[in-house]
Amino acid sequence: MRKDPVVLLGMHRSGTTLLVSWMEELGVYMGRAKDGNREALFFQQRNRRMMALAGASWLYPDPFLWWIQDPERRLFLLRRLRRDVEKTLEKEYLPSRNQWPSIWGWKDPRTVYTLELWRELFPDLRLVVIRRHGVDVAVSLIRRAEQAWRDYQERWGQKDTWGPPMDGVERIPLAQAFDLWVRYNARLDDLHRNWPALPWLELRYEQVLKHPRDTLKALAEFLGVSLEDDRIQRLTESLDPDRAWRYRSDPDLRAFAAQKEAYLARYGYRP
Repeated sequence: MRKDPVVLLGMHRSGTTLLVSWMEELGVYMGRAKDGNREALFFQQRNRRMMALAGASWLYPDPFLWWIQDPERRLFLLRRLRRDVEKTLEKEYLPSRNQWPSIWGWKDPRTVYTLELWRELFPDLRLVVIRRHGVDVAVSLIRRAEQAWRDYQERWGQKDTWGPPMDGVERIPLAQAFDLWVRYNARLDDLHRNWPALPWLELRYEQVLKHPRDTLKALAEFLGVSLEDDRIQRLTESLDPDRAWRYRSDPDLRAFAAQKEAYLARYGYRP
C-alpha cells in the first residue's frame, strides 16, 4: 500500500470540488466511488463514523478533538481505522486490486479534523489547502441547505412515509455558519503550525478564479506533473470570476462582514 497520498483540505464551500476536478485532470486518482462533490466515499464514510462515535459531525466538529485527547479512545480509533484500511481500502477505493496509481489522494472537508489520525497511517502525505472568504462560505452553506430542503420537499412532501435524515445539509444561521468557517480555518492553522515540515500548498479561491493559469501551474509543480498550454486553456475557459466576493453585492452582507473584520483579518481577508 502506498503511503504518500495528496490530501485536499478546506472548509465546505471553499472551492474544493473545483480543485478535485483539476487534480484529477492532472493525473491524481481521487477514488473509484465518489459522491456528488467528488469526495471519495471510503474516506468520507470513515470520517463520518469516527466523528459520530465522538458525538461530533461536520457541523459540530470540536467534540472530536476533545475525544481523541484521551489516549485510550484515540488508540481505539486508530486501531479500528488501521484494520479498516488494511482490509477494505483497496477494494472500495482502487479501480482494481493492487494497482496503486502513481499519484492518489482524497477530498473530504471533515479531514481537517481527522487528519492527525490519517497521518498515523500515511506519514508521507502531502496537503493541498484552499481557503475562501468567510462570508461567501457562510452564505453558500445556507444556500446549499435551502436547495437541499426544496429537493427534499419535492421528493418526500407528498409521501405517507418519513424520508431519510438530511445529513450534511443542515440549515444554520449566518453567524453560526461564519463561526464554523473560523473554526475550520483555525484548525488548518493548527495543522500547519504543528507540522511545519509537511509538504503544503495553500491556495485562495479568489486567486484561483482571478489567476487560474498561475494556480494550475503551481498545483502541477507541487504534484510533480507536466502541464501543457492546451490543457490549461481547457480547464480554465469555463471559470466565472464573478463567483469571488459575491457577498459584496448585498449591503446586509457587507455590513455583516464589517462586524467580523477582526476574524477575517486573522485569515488574510478584509470586509
